[in-house]
Amino acid sequence: MIEYRMMDETSLLCWCVHGGPVAMEELRGDAPVGIESEAGVAPGSVAKFLGALCRVYGSCAVLAIDGDKVVGKVRFYPKPVFEELNEDPCLQQVPQVRAIAAVDTESLVPKESLSPKALRTFCYQVADGHEEAAEAGTSAYRGRGIATGMLKTLIEWARAEGWEEIHSSASRSIPPLMSWIGCLGVDSYLRLGFEVTSERCNESFKEGVISQRQGHHGEAIKAMWEPFADLSEDDAARQYLLLLKL
Repeated sequence: MIEYRMMDETSLLCWCVHGGPVAMEELRGDAPVGIESEAGVAPGSVAKFLGALCRVYGSCAVLAIDGDKVVGKVRFYPKPVFEELNEDPCLQQVPQVRAIAAVDTESLVPKESLSPKALRTFCYQVADGHEEAAEAGTSAYRGRGIATGMLKTLIEWARAEGWEEIHSSASRSIPPLMSWIGCLGVDSYLRLGFEVTSERCNESFKEGVISQRQGHHGEAIKAMWEPFADLSEDDAARQYLLLLKL
């Protein structure tokens, strides 16, 4: 049974779930983040930033939890904070971690002063199930609607907390590409009432399309592209910007 929970200062997930589910007991404000050393920033910088967002805005991520393990997450920031971080605030990249460490967490603009009161989602992840998934040739968690469940939880929370808009980015609903980018497919957003505000071919998406189709991510990923063989590279790499008015 998957439980969805808003991340707060007592449950800071300061890294991604590329390596599989994360034990809840590891979600501590002082949890080490290896990328901080590489970025040359003070230890705990990421936790300080995420904790400040939770304190000022109520939360900055939805966690999907299976028992005592985090098996999925979607992050979100107030739109001005997202844009201040150059619209690519990944916690696993050195430039972005340096940008996060440079944010003055004492000067975050209160929600009541934002106009509109808008959130921006990013970095959807659902973990694999480690050994049991590998042995079965599948994933214990992907394909179960967990990412959509996290988005629904965010929408309900945002409405209750007085947020006015949710902005998101999506790709075409192509499973291997969605997993590589860390986003939901556009169809999932449309079913929940989002509207497309713009679309374009994203060159970063296109790199993934080409690489996956050529088999550089493994033959299993390459095979997942067979149902989409009729799409050109540019068409497969469409990026959609979406908006939900709350």
